[in-house]
Formats: sequence, structure tokens, C-alpha cells
Amino acid sequence: MFPGAGGTQHLPRLTGRARALEIILGGAAFDADLAERYGWINRALPADGLDAFVAGLARRIAGRPPHAVAAAVEAVEASALPLPEGSSSRTPSSARCSPPPKPSNA
Repeated sequence: MFPGAGGTQHLPRLTGRARALEIILGGAAFDADLAERYGWINRALPADGLDAFVAGLARRIAGRPPHAVAAAVEAVEASALPLPEGSSSRTPSSARCSPPPKPSNA
């Protein structure tokens, strides 16, 4: 891992300080199982199961209401902010999880 592209800043957030130092300073190769246990990757899958997993995940996300997906993504993105900033929002994400009101014909 080389400094300059943000990897050395993001890795400790994913794996924790001690493991990030082990990865960066140790310079060893990591297999997918260890990378998954360390939190470096989301999931280790066999190559022949990857397409089915991704297709299923995409199908589940696409089947959710778009406004709820957007609110969930916004809430997760806010978790990277300092707590006071991340927890305050003009409209709480939970309030946006309900379907938008239908326009009245009046």
C-alpha cells in the first residue's frame, strides 16, 4: 500500500489502528478469508458464487423503495462525520423512509 490515494487513511477506519499498522508495515499478502475477518473486505466468496451473490444483492436493493434506499445511504454516509454533525440533519433519515405523499387531485 502506497500513501497518496487515501488508502492509509481509510484502512484504519475499516480494520482498526493495530490491524492497519500490521497490514501497512508488515507488507504481507493476505488471503480473502483473513481480509474478510479483518474487515478489509465485505465478503469473501468463491469465484463461481460471485455473480449469483451480486445479482441477488442488486435485486434486493432494486426491490426496495428508492427513497428508503437513499435515506439509508445518507445515514451511513453521515456516520463518517463527527457525531454531532452526523447525527443532526434537517430531516431525520427515518422520517424519509415512508413513501412520499401522493399528490391530491383537489
